[in-house]
Amino acid sequence: MIAPYVTIQRRGFNRLMNAVRMQFAGTRTGAIRDGFRLWGRVYRSFAQRRFSIFSGGGGNWTPLADSTKRGRRGPRKGHKGKRKFGILYDTGLLFGALSPSSLEVPGQLQQDIPRGIRVGYGGPHRHSGGSATIADIAVFHQSGNSNLPKREIITSPDIVTIRRMNGIVVRALKNEIRKSQI
Repeated sequence: MIAPYVTIQRRGFNRLMNAVRMQFAGTRTGAIRDGFRLWGRVYRSFAQRRFSIFSGGGGNWTPLADSTKRGRRGPRKGHKGKRKFGILYDTGLLFGALSPSSLEVPGQLQQDIPRGIRVGYGGPHRHSGGSATIADIAVFHQSGNSNLPKREIITSPDIVTIRRMNGIVVRALKNEIRKSQI
């Protein structure tokens, strides 16, 4: 009696593994690398949503000092009565650099790296009237010091964002499997 057997053609599997390996290393473009880039957009969307909530007082950021409020620009258009102050939101530069819709915003950083993407603040763009870059200001607030409360902007994503990112990479792998004809 002859035992049942199966023959596996490795060509398609080898193509898949080579494509995955090269895209993870960042030396080749494709569905996985595109998925990592989409991760950047998804993360910035999460970070901007979180920033908006925390800036409005809905998180654990320390409220603005009265001296900071007094130094702020004039009243916001459309606000009547008592003025509301957004935490870390005077000029909108830190918030804007998290824009998910564009990679051309001053202070924004997105870089391909092996096995993923780096997202945050970076670049040479300076805050108006000062020597610090937008990235420097983000770091000051991210870390805090004796005179500046710590207000983390770049944090681990929430579970909803992680699930979205997982779905992106699963779809990317399925695309690569289809292309490799396994």
